Amino acid sequence: MLNTVFDSTVNRVLTNLLEKYNIDPNNTRVDDYNCSFNAWSLRDLRASYIVLNYGLVKSLKPRESFAVLMHEIGHVIHFDTISNIFLYMMSKTSNFLISYYIYNNYESKLNPWELFTHANLIELRITKAWEYLITSIGYYHEFRADRMILKENLKEEGISVEKISSKRDPVSYQYESYLKVLITHPCSKDRIARLKSG
Repeated sequence: MLNTVFDSTVNRVLTNLLEKYNIDPNNTRVDDYNCSFNAWSLRDLRASYIVLNYGLVKSLKPRESFAVLMHEIGHVIHFDTISNIFLYMMSKTSNFLISYYIYNNYESKLNPWELFTHANLIELRITKAWEYLITSIGYYHEFRADRMILKENLKEEGISVEKISSKRDPVSYQYESYLKVLITHPCSKDRIARLKSG
């Protein structure tokens, strides 16, 4: 629950924002044990979940917390989590199937090692194409979620959050998690420019 960290006034505003977009406040919480500057959301077919890390909410002013929450609400109402997972699974499945097909059906005088290498090269090209698609759609999702900040007239606070987050040291993240964020999240400079332009 949010009220473990925020005072009653701030908590009421956050709760009203969630209810305005039909999100159960009971599924939104602050992770008291995580001091990183981060927030995330998850949407499945039954419910929505939003988590703000303790390190984030203690670093921000209340209206900046509203901006972060609006961004996560943007992800939730557009089912971004489901589409991202679907794309990722599709990319892995297609890579495997295509390389398997090539390995078993490629008619040539190549020996098995050459054939395997050939299949890997094709799989690599397909992987690059999928990465480009996932990155493009991921960036679109982030920019679209940022536009939710503008709906509640929180542009300045959203820009402040981006400026703060751009100064965070990526080493503080687990390396694999950081790479996943990097491939689907545009840089803060681009996001600030979008927010400024409205």
